Amino acid sequence: MIKNSGKWDFDVFEFKQACGNNAMATLVGYWLDDRFKLGDTFKLDFKQVWNFFSHVQQGYRSDNPYHNDIHAMD
Repeated sequence: MIKNSGKWDFDVFEFKQACGNNAMATLVGYWLDDRFKLGDTFKLDFKQVWNFFSHVQQGYRSDNPYHNDIHAMD
């Protein structure tokens, strides 16, 4: 599913349902590492990167129908 995240028909709602509360951190980590290869370039520790984006994701309010983690992933 995540391999299709760069396509127009990628369903962020389905992805969120599959990943739960870790969807944004998972998606960002995938793009930074697998798609852009920034882990190799900058010697990033992806456990720390994932933890950072997990905290960012927690800051999004789920009760806001527009500015939420799904909107950030889309």
